Amino acid sequence: MKKKHVTRKPRKERALAAGVSALAVTLAFTGGLSLHTQSVLAQSEPEAKMVANSLGESRNAVQAAYSVRGVHNDAEVISRLNANVYESEHFQFLWGNGGEYKKVTKAFLEGNAKILEDNWGLFINKLKMTPPTRSVHEWIRDNKDYKVNVVILGTGLHLYEGGWAFAGLDSQGYPYLMCAPDAMSPRVQPGLPVPHEFGHVVQFAQGSNSWRGNDSLGPWSEAVGNWFREEYTSSDVYKQQSGTEGATDFSALYLRASTLTAVNGRAYYEAWPLLKYLEENPDGLPGYGSGFVAKLLQSGKPEDPTESIYELIQRINPQVKVQEMIGRFASRMATFDFRNQKLYKRNVENMLRYGELYWHQYYTMMLKVDGSDNVYTIPSERAPQATGYNIIPLDVKIPLNASSATVRVKLDGLAKVNGAGWQAYLIVENENGKSRYSRSFGNGESVQEEVIKGEKAYLSVAATPTLESMQKTKIGIGSWQRKFSEKVIPFESKPQYPYQVTLENAEPQIRKAEESAGIRGHVHRNGGGFVADTARVDDSVYVAKNAKVLDNATVTGNVRIEDSAVVRGAARVSGSAKITDYALVCGSAQVGESATLSGYAIADGSAKITGHGHVGDQAVVTEQAEVSEYGKVVESALLKGYYTVSGHAVVKGLSIGHGGVSKREHGGATGQAVTYGDFFDDMGYTISGGSFAGYESLEASVKNFRDGYARSDGKGGYMR
Repeated sequence: MKKKHVTRKPRKERALAAGVSALAVTLAFTGGLSLHTQSVLAQSEPEAKMVANSLGESRNAVQAAYSVRGVHNDAEVISRLNANVYESEHFQFLWGNGGEYKKVTKAFLEGNAKILEDNWGLFINKLKMTPPTRSVHEWIRDNKDYKVNVVILGTGLHLYEGGWAFAGLDSQGYPYLMCAPDAMSPRVQPGLPVPHEFGHVVQFAQGSNSWRGNDSLGPWSEAVGNWFREEYTSSDVYKQQSGTEGATDFSALYLRASTLTAVNGRAYYEAWPLLKYLEENPDGLPGYGSGFVAKLLQSGKPEDPTESIYELIQRINPQVKVQEMIGRFASRMATFDFRNQKLYKRNVENMLRYGELYWHQYYTMMLKVDGSDNVYTIPSERAPQATGYNIIPLDVKIPLNASSATVRVKLDGLAKVNGAGWQAYLIVENENGKSRYSRSFGNGESVQEEVIKGEKAYLSVAATPTLESMQKTKIGIGSWQRKFSEKVIPFESKPQYPYQVTLENAEPQIRKAEESAGIRGHVHRNGGGFVADTARVDDSVYVAKNAKVLDNATVTGNVRIEDSAVVRGAARVSGSAKITDYALVCGSAQVGESATLSGYAIADGSAKITGHGHVGDQAVVTEQAEVSEYGKVVESALLKGYYTVSGHAVVKGLSIGHGGVSKREHGGATGQAVTYGDFFDDMGYTISGGSFAGYESLEASVKNFRDGYARSDGKGGYMR
């Protein structure tokens, strides 16, 4: 589990060694996160009574082949001598008699033990992992197998007074997990931290913790934790215990970031689908499949702490070029064509239904090249970085008197960098949800596929440069370590790989216009557009012929709703605002004064666009976010929470402004500030000048590194 506001220490100060007292937080020993260290003293007397006896059990009557040991923090050991103990076949639970200890009941322990034992059976047996029963340090091992310790946080144990859910190694190198009672559950449920944290425990045991010290692999460890949990929540045992068809962590965070190099700051826990592909191997590629992730975790090279995951994959499976694997993985993401496709599709449908994800944030709408009837290019901000990809739904043009059409696609790369490459596929999904795939094609190449009426077609394009080009910039998370910070490795130094496609008998889909079929309404007298009888629209408002006002929307004043724009829900548009193109105002959003929405922009939730504020292109402003004065939100940017854009500030690219907990405490952009690229801020900073990119780059610069990337403007804001 990620911790914010942690003091980072040089790796040599954080490395685990015998005799160094340490409590590990999540993945400190893999180089992914920082390590909390503290001195400890041996206890002279027991701290707690043996609650196991009060449960009518002695050592839980468990006689197994596994020995038990305490959690060692140098001289201090937490064990049955000073803590309560409950045992199952592979686990030893330890807790105290303070804090929230009353939540630790017999049912609580039995339920959690059952979940962990189910995890053990899946992770160790099916996924072919080495059991986490011995120290990661070979010189400490005594040829005994030990039960995994589970420390229950916040129950009065010294050094474990607080926290939520972590995994780590004790000072003798034995993996263990630490969870608060509220992070545990005696009943199976989606999103439970325990399988994720136990996944970390298992990861530590692979190859003597072979990923340790590698700052490029470290961020992938959180994806590994979520992959373990995903394997559990989609397993037969989970389905049986939960009485459901399973659960998934398929995430809008990951889908929005699919064009960026994985992993990135905004989606590293969520990047597990690539691991799912490698383990399932749905395309039957040689060298991948069952047990591959175990091999991946066992094959790190601590002597090479800069090896990336793609170099690692290529090294342990030279039978397939990593570029081909990336391209095939991207093609599967068009229809989420994995073993748990039904779960994934249902999850995405719910995200779209409830506004957690907007259609055009994952699916890419291309731009028609001027002067051409059938050539389309990628929007600049959506051009993929290395290993990133685009999914482009196609509208197939089948003649009225025909039952099918042959779709042809030609790809031309536009990147002017050495080693550039692309892997593209044409995907056709039939009415039964079964997908078929074209052969791969790259720069200057074409493919064709017949598409039958009723089938869906997609184009996937992945950026697959040479491995050498891919690794020129080692990617970590810039808010964790200075060497990956936005000042050291700026967004523009990470190549993007734009391209264009030539299509025959198809064109890229656009976000569908809102339908009015079946809605009772009338033609508006000023412009001829459709107005639902439930909506309120002043006669002074202009509603163009193809525009619509639906539901309970209110439009007053001299507003102009032009082209195919739509206002719906409980939205209110007033003043001299202008809504054009395919823009959408919905939810309870308010657009007023001289504000404008254009392109495929969306104002949703309780968003407010006022003054001369402008939202355009494919941008989304939702929840309580506000755009005022001359602020602009354009390209594929997203504003959420209470984030504000004012002055002459511009938020563009793939920026996400996610601001604050209240109207009084939030972040924003004002003055002449510009955000671009992969900017993400949810820490409440206000920027007033200069250009910013990067994940939590302000927090990293101001709090963590103090590197001058951001400096105070003396008025409560920050500038470049």
